[in-house]
Amino acid sequence: MVVGNLYEAWVQGVKCIWNEGAVVFDGEERLREILNLVLEVQNATERMAEIEKSAPKALIREIMDLTFKKEPNEELGYSYGERMFDFKGIDQIQWAIDRLNRKPESKSASIGLLMPERDTKAQHIPCMVLVDFKKRDGKLNLTAIFRSHDFGKKTLPNLVALGKLLEQVSKATHSETGRLTCHSISAHIYESDSKLIQSII
Repeated sequence: MVVGNLYEAWVQGVKCIWNEGAVVFDGEERLREILNLVLEVQNATERMAEIEKSAPKALIREIMDLTFKKEPNEELGYSYGERMFDFKGIDQIQWAIDRLNRKPESKSASIGLLMPERDTKAQHIPCMVLVDFKKRDGKLNLTAIFRSHDFGKKTLPNLVALGKLLEQVSKATHSETGRLTCHSISAHIYESDSKLIQSII
């Protein structure tokens, strides 16, 4: 679904999952799930008042740290920032920027975030597994793929952080900011968050 801004994208995703999602279980916890939900956000860099009201500041800060800090999160044992900016000593974001600056039409500015040598032994596996940048018609577009995406709590802060990432890479590649596309393979809402969801829908 195509939407105008981050907040609208989140709300539309929540409504879709809650109204149309299948009931599945994560252990003993009941949730509603849609497979392969794709949101396309046209204006991904706008921080709206609705975002601040709907997502606790502490959670936004936590997700921002998870996205941009190179140090692993103590609870999860990983960070997206570590894997994007210091993947075995490689700054993959800078690599993508350099690649796009050399060849703006590149189709290969893709960054994988899984590390099998660690993740196959870990309790927590990263939810976001790939980010991809495409520059078309002077605009930079970002696609993020999540293997698992908690729309009740985490998705809105994730979208905010990705909007910030898109903004930073757009500046570094002398691009206008384009679309943010978020592909959630398992887009779900835990029914324990039902009160929050009812207040939204």
